[in-house]
Amino acid sequence: MTKKNTWPTNLLKSLGLMALILWTIIPVYIIVSNAFRTTLDIKKMPPDLFFNPILKHFERLFALDDFLKYFVNSITISVFVTITTIALGTL
Repeated sequence: MTKKNTWPTNLLKSLGLMALILWTIIPVYIIVSNAFRTTLDIKKMPPDLFFNPILKHFERLFALDDFLKYFVNSITISVFVTITTIALGTL
């Protein structure tokens, strides 16, 4: 005979699942939103939930830094390591 879940059990499971989802989503939101904030807004405590987004950091990344060279280097190393890992894992 199977035990039926009562509404308190379902409520606790739902609350636990929502807590885990928030635990995962909030840091991702913070990292992504910081890319569109000014440096002073990033360091501000407590941080604002609503702000005027900027693209200054991305402009600097592509204009001043040699981003494409570093990106190609990272992709090359990642592909090589992945192929090596798969090859050694199939032995």
